Amino acid sequence: MNKYLKRFEKNKFVILLFHGVIEKHTNPVRNYNRKHIEATYFEKIIKEFSNYGNAISMNELLEIKENNKCIKENTFLVTFDDGFLNNLELAAPILKKYNVPATFYVTTDFVENNSMSWIDRIEFVIEKTSKKNILLPWMSELRSIENDANKIQVLEDIRKFVKSNSNFNKDNFISQLYLQLEEEEVFTSNDILDKKMNWSELRKLSENPLFIIGGHTHTHPILSFLDSESLDNEISICLSKLEKNAEIKTVYFSYPEGQHNHYNQNVIDKLKEKGILCCPSAIDGVNDITIDLFNLKRITIV
Repeated sequence: MNKYLKRFEKNKFVILLFHGVIEKHTNPVRNYNRKHIEATYFEKIIKEFSNYGNAISMNELLEIKENNKCIKENTFLVTFDDGFLNNLELAAPILKKYNVPATFYVTTDFVENNSMSWIDRIEFVIEKTSKKNILLPWMSELRSIENDANKIQVLEDIRKFVKSNSNFNKDNFISQLYLQLEEEEVFTSNDILDKKMNWSELRKLSENPLFIIGGHTHTHPILSFLDSESLDNEISICLSKLEKNAEIKTVYFSYPEGQHNHYNQNVIDKLKEKGILCCPSAIDGVNDITIDLFNLKRITIV
C-alpha cells in the first residue's frame, strides 16, 4: 500500500493534487521537488487508488454536497494544476485506462503563449548557470550556487520569500537575476517540464467525459496579493478565454500556490461573483462532506 492510501479517514474524502507526468527524471536541479512525477509512478498511484478507493468527479462531489448525500468510504478525486502538455500525452491515457475522472485547472496565458511560470523561469537559469555565487536582493551576503545542492537550497529560499511577500516585484527580480547570471531571459520553453497544452489540445482533453477543465487564473499570480481590479481581471480573462478559445464554460477554479495566505474571503467572494462553485486550495489535508467548497484541502503527490 502506498503512503497516500493511508491518508484515508472514516467518512472523509481525499483530493489528489498533481502538476505533471514525465517519462523519467533527467534534470539535476529542475524538478527537484517532483512537481512532475514519473509515468510509471503515476500509474502505480492511480491503479492502487482505483483498486482500493472510489473515484468521483468534481461534478459528482457537487451533487453529493447539494443533495446532502453520504459520501462512500475511501472516496478520492484527481486534480491537476497549470495545464502542462504532459497531462494530455502521459497522464490522460493512464486515467482513461483505469476509468478515473480528473479535473485539470489551467492557466490561460500558459495555454495561449506557452508561458513559463515565474519559478520555472528561475529554476531554468539556476540550473543552467556556471556562476559560483548569486546575490539575492533581500540578503546581504552572496549565496553559493557552485553545486546542485547549493542551487536547490537557493531555490527553496527564493520560493519561501516570494510566496510570503505580497509587495515583492518578482518579474523585476527575475530580470535582474538573468542579468546577474549573464543569461538571456527565457519566457517560454518546449522542454517536457515547461510545454503547455495549446487551445486545440485543451479542447481535445475536454472532449473526454472523464475530464473537466477548470480555471487557474490568466497569469498565475497569488490572488490574495492583488488589488481589486487585478483580481477581477485574472479571473475574468481566464474564464472568458476558456469559453472563447476552447468552448469551455466552467464553474471550477483552483488558487495558484493555494496556501493559507494565498487566498482570502475577498478572493472567494470574487470567484462566486464570477459563477465559480468550487475552488480547492493546496493546503495539505483530507475533507469531510461538510467542508466549504472554497476551502477544500488537497494532498500533493510527489
